[in-house]
Amino acid sequence: MTDKYEDKIFGVYDGTLIRCKCLPERILINVTDLKKASEATSKYRFDRWRSSNDVQEYLKSVSKKNKIKPIKNKKGLISEVPGVLEIISGGNRLFQGTYANPELAKLYVREFSGNCCQWLSDQLLDNKDNNVIKAKKKSILLGHIEIDVYEIPTGEYRLSQTQVANIVKTDEISFRRFMTSNSPEALPYKGYKFDKIQENGAQGRPPNAVPIRIAVAFWTKESIKGNEIASRLLGACAVESIKRRADKAFGKKISDDEYNEHFKENYKSIIADCPKSLINYQKSQLKIAVFDGDSRKIKKDYPNGIIPDFTTKEKIIERLVLISSYDECKPWQLVPGRELFRNGLKKNAKCPDFVSNVIEINEKKVIFIFQIYAGVIGATNAEQIIGRKYSRIAKKQYDVDYSFLFLVSPIGANTSAKAIIEDELETEEVNIGVLTIKQLAEFYYGLISKSNPQNMKKINKSFKPFLEYKIFSPIQKAVQFCIEFPTAS
Repeated sequence: MTDKYEDKIFGVYDGTLIRCKCLPERILINVTDLKKASEATSKYRFDRWRSSNDVQEYLKSVSKKNKIKPIKNKKGLISEVPGVLEIISGGNRLFQGTYANPELAKLYVREFSGNCCQWLSDQLLDNKDNNVIKAKKKSILLGHIEIDVYEIPTGEYRLSQTQVANIVKTDEISFRRFMTSNSPEALPYKGYKFDKIQENGAQGRPPNAVPIRIAVAFWTKESIKGNEIASRLLGACAVESIKRRADKAFGKKISDDEYNEHFKENYKSIIADCPKSLINYQKSQLKIAVFDGDSRKIKKDYPNGIIPDFTTKEKIIERLVLISSYDECKPWQLVPGRELFRNGLKKNAKCPDFVSNVIEINEKKVIFIFQIYAGVIGATNAEQIIGRKYSRIAKKQYDVDYSFLFLVSPIGANTSAKAIIEDELETEEVNIGVLTIKQLAEFYYGLISKSNPQNMKKINKSFKPFLEYKIFSPIQKAVQFCIEFPTAS
């Protein structure tokens, strides 16, 4: 097959989803689904029917008329005709199978079910948007959390992709990135393409339909990354599931309102066991944080997107060099202009702003890379820095066990950059995070203040802009995610 088909749902017949492959001017329908939906016996297996003289003559005629070279099997019989009859074995595993054009599909179905053949004809005439499944909609409560549930004709339930993300305070792009990631929670659903669902009689753009098991997989991954809402939601759901079964076993009759009250209590009491983003050096902590904010909100308080005292990247670099130059900060001194080379060759890898010395932590050799920004870190910044592969190059060049790449700005990163960074973390090959200038300065300030108290008055004055600027309310709450430094075995 040379054409790139779009996987869709053609419709639902007698409780069975009928899949299809679509191009703008062409559609192929899954004939195995039609047979299954009609509960036809093995006598009507498609491969047997295809081998009959009448069908072979039809396939020869279509091939000749459209000047298409048919594909034959070892017995010399036509098994496929591109665009007419195709066996899909690659691509999305959920859409593999035998597909035929509408004319051939109707000829086949007519053999065993007149009703199914009529339904097929009606669908071809009436259903212009084959990917939309009509569904019944109800709203349910998970404690205090309201969620819409759609029942499709098969009796299965679907959730809205956008709502699944919003419930745990993430955006839809995070869900889409999760579905394409290599995380263990996402792998079982690799290549899954969602249907569109629409409430009967509703108008407007239909949402993407998410099976409950995939929604739970997404919440599980969010919980692992440190999303406290997702952790509490999953914990409360698990407690209620067990409690409902126990109540039924002991003959207790509990109302839905009571279950929702129990859910609220469990949601509040469950302590999210989320990993924290800490790299321990002596008793200091270097936190990796992405701020859940929007650059448009930033501009309300800072019209040019820049915080006073941090107007240029050069000014920030100059002060960071100064604060890291104290003897107490070694070996964490920030030295600008240290080059990285690809494959050991003198081919510059676009020198990052800072590359640290090789530092030993927990008997492991580590190197740190810092890229500085004067404004909010956006998606483009994150994509560019990831594309330069600084972390991989430094790890190989300096022969260290671990390398960490930090994006540093006065404010932090917006949610679009957060999604890209978290997606990169799924590879488990790169350790990357975001720091504010304030967080980085506080790390160095902590090292200095413990061993050089007599100079603190002078130091306080020199680094006041670093330590006292405020991150305004729209993005004051940091979302922590994990890069946990392994201890020596």
